[in-house]
Amino acid sequence: TLHGALGREDVVVIDARAGLGDRTHVAQEYAYSHIPGALRADLETDLSQHGAGEGRHPWPGDAHFAERLG
Repeated sequence: TLHGALGREDVVVIDARAGLGDRTHVAQEYAYSHIPGALRADLETDLSQHGAGEGRHPWPGDAHFAERLG
């Protein structure tokens, strides 16, 4: 379970909530309430690599993903 995994060295929890309209509230929501120890990943900048593929939010390559969340 997630509860059992929290605090383990080999597990990284990522809060990747997104807003489809006005995105300004997403960071505020994370600051107000997130899973303890979770990292925040932004859909536009961390979980997408624009120009690297097709679609609105193409999944980033391994190097880009590691750099953004490293």
